[in-house]
Amino acid sequence: METAQAALLGTLGIAVAAAGYHHVAFPALLRRLARRSRASHPAAPGRWPTISIVMPAYREERHIERKLRALRALPYVSAGVEVLVGCDGSPDGTEATARRVAAEGVGHPIAVHGFAANRGKVAVLNDLLPLCRGEIVVLTDVSAEVPLETLMRLARWFADPRIGVVAAAYDLSPTAATPAEQSYWRWQRRNKRGEAALGAPMGAHGSLYAMRSVCVRPLPADTINDDFLLPMAAVAAGWLAVYDDDLVASEREPSPLGTDLRRRVRIGAGNLQQLLRLPALLSPARPGVALAFASGKALRALMPFVLAIGAAALGGLAVTAGAIGDMARLAALGIAAAGGLMACRDAILPRAVARPVRLLRYALLGYAASGWGALRYLAGSYDKGWRRGGPASVLPAPTAT
Repeated sequence: METAQAALLGTLGIAVAAAGYHHVAFPALLRRLARRSRASHPAAPGRWPTISIVMPAYREERHIERKLRALRALPYVSAGVEVLVGCDGSPDGTEATARRVAAEGVGHPIAVHGFAANRGKVAVLNDLLPLCRGEIVVLTDVSAEVPLETLMRLARWFADPRIGVVAAAYDLSPTAATPAEQSYWRWQRRNKRGEAALGAPMGAHGSLYAMRSVCVRPLPADTINDDFLLPMAAVAAGWLAVYDDDLVASEREPSPLGTDLRRRVRIGAGNLQQLLRLPALLSPARPGVALAFASGKALRALMPFVLAIGAAALGGLAVTAGAIGDMARLAALGIAAAGGLMACRDAILPRAVARPVRLLRYALLGYAASGWGALRYLAGSYDKGWRRGGPASVLPAPTAT
């Protein structure tokens, strides 16, 4: 019994230490790094590069006209801007609306590529990216609002020939997110600043990021998180990535709870996939990048299993005798009480209690969804259009020059 109890106690200790490092110690390090890093203001390049803006679209009839008009009007010092839209077999009027706006012929030229069948974002990207003529490729989502200075600011960063990726910041309007979601993304934004100071931001927000065209490589057809694998393959190959916290893409379209949970299932599957596909990010040759990846994305992919193992170890200890068993039962009772609070409506909780309860509920729902996504990925049965089957493969690595 003592041997079994010691094993359970050790397992619980490892789980608690891993969770504490991932959620407390490492974010504290990132916050400190973010505070110490100075805001960057890229200088004007000697020659302004040509730019291709790439935007996949599916069922975006309500929003695509507004977004295309906004992209077409983005200021730039030269005429070297093109917009490529990939309409992914939308059953609504997305393609017709995009073609109507493109035919107006004012501002930056728009090329609309229509695909008869819905194949998913990755297939559209793989078709559009080889068509880009720009030296810089800017990727954006239809639902994201981008600031007027987007092209000018992104182009300035690439005056440094070592930079291959520029990730913009991301926020959610109060109408598009719950307070818990907004808190989560503020936390993510702080972490991104710290990751950038440590070595590189871990991935980009699909709402807005840019890459040097020579860094862009085709994605495997079953890619899940394209906005991680595409830019981070360039980082793995030696290119620098920066995070521009002053360039903010805003999400204005609300996501219902069901949509948000499905997205988090997909991200959970993608987190595990990218851990398996980009081991080069763990290379000791770039210790800052390796630490950021291992402590952030890699641990996040494993955290649902770490928490489940820790809970199982606590349950095992709770049925044992002695002081350790008593403490485990007390801890289990505390967890049950916390679960009861999370089941309560925020309106009946004191204000000082409601906010942390919302955050904890959001985090645990997220880990449940992520764990389910990871299990589905391991079972090879991820949603069609995001995962098309086939063995995991290593993303082809672009070469820094």
